[in-house]
Amino acid sequence: MTEDGRYLIRTGGLMRCCLATLDEWSARVAAGDAPPPQEGDTMQCKYHEGEGMRFRDGAWEWASSSSLGELG
Repeated sequence: MTEDGRYLIRTGGLMRCCLATLDEWSARVAAGDAPPPQEGDTMQCKYHEGEGMRFRDGAWEWASSSSLGELG
Protein backbone atom coordinates (compact mmCIF):
# COMPACT_ATOMS: atom_id res chain seq x y z
CA MET A 1 0.00 0.00 0.00
CA THR A 2 1.24 3.46 -0.79
CA GLU A 3 1.24 6.34 1.68
CA ASP A 4 -2.06 7.69 0.31
CA GLY A 5 -3.84 4.38 0.95
CA ARG A 6 -3.73 3.07 -2.60
CA TYR A 7 -2.29 -0.21 -3.76
CA LEU A 8 0.38 -0.70 -6.40
CA ILE A 9 -0.96 -1.48 -9.88
CA ARG A 10 0.72 -3.12 -12.85
CA THR A 11 -1.24 -1.35 -15.58
CA GLY A 12 -0.40 -3.62 -18.53
CA GLY A 13 -3.65 -5.09 -19.86
CA LEU A 14 -5.95 -3.15 -17.51
CA MET A 15 -8.54 -0.85 -19.05
CA ARG A 16 -9.66 2.48 -17.59
CA CYS A 17 -12.77 0.83 -16.21
CA CYS A 18 -10.60 -1.71 -14.34
CA LEU A 19 -8.59 1.14 -12.84
CA ALA A 20 -11.84 2.86 -11.82
CA THR A 21 -12.96 -0.38 -10.15
CA LEU A 22 -9.68 -0.53 -8.22
CA ASP A 23 -9.98 3.16 -7.21
CA GLU A 24 -13.49 2.61 -5.86
CA TRP A 25 -12.41 -0.54 -4.04
CA SER A 26 -9.33 1.22 -2.53
CA ALA A 27 -11.61 3.93 -1.15
CA ARG A 28 -13.77 1.26 0.50
CA VAL A 29 -10.68 -0.36 2.05
CA ALA A 30 -9.48 3.01 3.36
CA ALA A 31 -12.92 3.62 4.89
CA GLY A 32 -12.88 0.19 6.54
CA ASP A 33 -15.77 -1.10 4.41
CA ALA A 34 -13.70 -3.78 2.63
CA PRO A 35 -10.82 -5.98 3.74
CA PRO A 36 -7.30 -5.30 2.44
CA PRO A 37 -6.15 -7.63 -0.34
CA GLN A 38 -4.38 -10.89 0.33
CA GLU A 39 -1.95 -12.66 -1.99
CA GLY A 40 -3.91 -14.41 -4.75
CA ASP A 41 -7.14 -12.41 -4.35
CA THR A 42 -9.04 -11.79 -7.57
CA MET A 43 -11.52 -9.12 -8.57
CA GLN A 44 -13.87 -8.78 -11.52
CA CYS A 45 -14.11 -5.38 -13.19
CA LYS A 46 -17.33 -3.67 -12.12
CA TYR A 47 -17.96 -2.34 -15.64
CA HIS A 48 -17.36 -5.29 -17.97
CA GLU A 49 -17.38 -9.07 -17.86
CA GLY A 50 -14.73 -11.55 -18.86
CA GLU A 51 -11.34 -10.43 -17.69
CA GLY A 52 -10.34 -9.41 -14.22
CA MET A 53 -7.53 -8.56 -11.86
CA ARG A 54 -5.46 -10.43 -9.30
CA PHE A 55 -3.32 -9.34 -6.37
CA ARG A 56 0.18 -10.77 -6.69
CA ASP A 57 3.45 -9.78 -5.05
CA GLY A 58 1.93 -6.67 -3.48
CA ALA A 59 0.27 -5.25 -6.60
CA TRP A 60 -2.92 -5.60 -8.65
CA GLU A 61 -2.46 -6.81 -12.22
CA TRP A 62 -4.51 -7.95 -15.21
CA ALA A 63 -5.50 -11.60 -15.24
CA SER A 64 -7.44 -13.35 -17.96
CA SER A 65 -10.35 -15.45 -16.80
CA SER A 66 -9.01 -18.33 -18.87
CA SER A 67 -5.73 -18.32 -16.93
CA LEU A 68 -7.40 -18.12 -13.50
CA GLY A 69 -10.57 -20.08 -13.95
CA GLU A 70 -13.60 -18.24 -12.63
CA LEU A 71 -12.76 -14.92 -10.98
CA GLY A 72 -14.14 -14.13 -7.55
